[in-house]
Formats: sequence, C-alpha cells, structure tokens
Amino acid sequence: MKVPEPILIKRREVPNYLGISASTFERWVRPNLSEIHLGRCVLFSKVDIHNWIDNTKKRYKCPDLSTHGDEIWVKQRPSEAFINEMVSGISTNKLTGDAFAEALERREKEKQKST
Repeated sequence: MKVPEPILIKRREVPNYLGISASTFERWVRPNLSEIHLGRCVLFSKVDIHNWIDNTKKRYKCPDLSTHGDEIWVKQRPSEAFINEMVSGISTNKLTGDAFAEALERREKEKQKST
C-alpha cells in the first residue's frame, strides 16, 4: 500500500521544494502564504504553494512551454491597487537637466507641504 504524500511542508523545506534560495522564499513567497503553527513548527500547505505558483504564472503570462517553445514571459499591467501606491526606490531612468530640476522642485514643494 502506497503512503500518500503529505499536504503540509515545513518552512525550512519549502525553498528546496520550490528550487529557490531561503532568502528568496522569505522575501517573495512567504508573505503570500498562510502559515500553520504547531508549537514552534511552521508549516505551509502545498495547495497554497501551488496556488501561489499558478497566480504568479497568470500575472506574468507564463507561456505553456510544451506548446509555445521558449517564449519570454510578458508581465501584465499591474493592478490599479499598485499603480496608485507610492513606493520609494532608485530610478533607472535618465532625466535631462530640465526634467531633473523640475522633479527636484516638485519634491521640495511636497516636503514643504508636509511640514
């Protein structure tokens, strides 16, 4: 008689299960999964993990490689919830001198309003 595969997986086993590093799991995957706590043991549902994979594939329009060959994933337009949210970071866009000066001036005005 074959023993059924467990549906829960320990936190430390998930990165290996997904084939990613522990830091990648902690940063990008874990916040999107529900945790099950049994004492000090943290478990995750494999069903939740596979749902996260399916949702990520849909968000990035992952092609079915069995029928589409080596197409590149094309990221879809982010949802409206993300468009209106301001996030800090480093811009990789190059601004001309005038555009940079205008952006700096707008930023200074925003700072003055907030104080």
